[in-house]
Amino acid sequence: MKEIELKAQYDSSKRPELEQHLKEQGFQEIRAFTQQDEYFNHPKRDFKKTDEALRIRREQHNDGTSHCCITYKGANDSHIGQSRRELETRVEDEHKMRQILLALGFRSAAEVKKRRKEYKKEDLTVCLDELDGLGNYIEVEIVLPENRLNVKSATENRLREFLSELSFIQPVIEPLTYLELVMGFRGGSAAENASPND
Repeated sequence: MKEIELKAQYDSSKRPELEQHLKEQGFQEIRAFTQQDEYFNHPKRDFKKTDEALRIRREQHNDGTSHCCITYKGANDSHIGQSRRELETRVEDEHKMRQILLALGFRSAAEVKKRRKEYKKEDLTVCLDELDGLGNYIEVEIVLPENRLNVKSATENRLREFLSELSFIQPVIEPLTYLELVMGFRGGSAAENASPND
C-alpha cells in the first residue's frame, strides 16, 4: 500500500464553515482523536538522509478508547506532496516495543503531537489537524494498493484539485511534514536525527 497525500495550512477561523462544507459534500465524520508520535533513528542508517521513518504512535480517542501502533515509512517519491510506502501494525505493549527498539540500538529522535478529526467519502480521507503553536492544517489522502501505483500522478492531481475547490479557507499547500514543521518551530537539534515524515 502507498499513501498519496497533500496537506495545506488554512485560516483557522474558517474551520466551522469547512466542516459544514464537508458534510454537505457527503463526507462522514469518522472519528476525533489525539495522536502522539515518537520517532526513532536507525543505529546504522541515517533516516534523515534516506528519507525513511520509524515511529510508535499512541492514539487516544474522544470516546475513551486508545491503541498503539508501530509504523515504517519509506522515502517520499512525490514532488508536490507525500507519497510513501507504509507498513503498520498494532502493538499490544507500547513500553516493551519501545524497549526493544532501544535495545537494538535505535535512538529516540523527536515527538509530534496533534489533535485530529477525520472525515471520509469513498476512497478520499480528509483530516483536520491542529498542532500547538503551528495552527490548523487540512490533509487529504488516498491509499493506493500496489497494483494501482500507475495512477499515482492522476491521484496527486485529484488531491490538488480538491484543495483548490476549498478557496474559501485560503489553503496554502505545505510541502514540509509535521515533523519538519515541529522541529523548525522548536528549533531543536533532534531535527538532525529524525526523518522528515508526518
